Amino acid sequence: MEQALEESSAPYFDGFIGARKAFFDLGAVEDEGLLPPRGTRLWKIHGSLNWRLEGKTDVVRSDEKTDKQSYLIYPSHLKYDQSRKMPYLAMLDRLKAFLLAPSSLLFICGYSFADEHINDVICRSLEANPTAHVFACVFGELEWENYKLARQCALATPNLSLLGFDKAIVGRTLGEWSGERTDDLALPSSILVKDGDKVTLRLGDFAALGMLLRGLSGDGVSNDPA
Repeated sequence: MEQALEESSAPYFDGFIGARKAFFDLGAVEDEGLLPPRGTRLWKIHGSLNWRLEGKTDVVRSDEKTDKQSYLIYPSHLKYDQSRKMPYLAMLDRLKAFLLAPSSLLFICGYSFADEHINDVICRSLEANPTAHVFACVFGELEWENYKLARQCALATPNLSLLGFDKAIVGRTLGEWSGERTDDLALPSSILVKDGDKVTLRLGDFAALGMLLRGLSGDGVSNDPA
């Protein structure tokens, strides 16, 4: 993600400040007003292999090789002290604040809802703010066992739509994609796949979604006349 942003000359902020050994700036993450308005916010809620705890309190980002025990990958580190929890909890607060804003809209791709801490923030925030909506696109068939928690969340939360390749849960209702009037949809064949009466909607395929977004951005790149 960072490479794509940099190759596009798109400014972004990921919670860290500095170059050689960037440090996590809790204040800037907690207060949106401290950040440049035009920059992309890149929140890695689950941490990264180049995040680590230095000393007892400092969270830094560095490509320098070190003891793997100091790496911060969540949610496994939630059993540790507050210093290791800090980036995860701060970014969950940002997610909650975003979803509680009026008429907020969140698109999710690549998340299976396996982290109950994140699920709780999403579902409770949507319950508290009925003007918000989340569209979650998953890879593959919706009824795969891996998506059990995702289905539970969507079936209990009317403003959480869960979109699989074959089926979707919208407004707490499960149904298959219909082939009716699909010719009216200007979607590339990498996203909308038709095989007779069967329709597959591959919004949860990140590669296909990326191509769609690239085309919508006016880049002019398309793998399909549609």
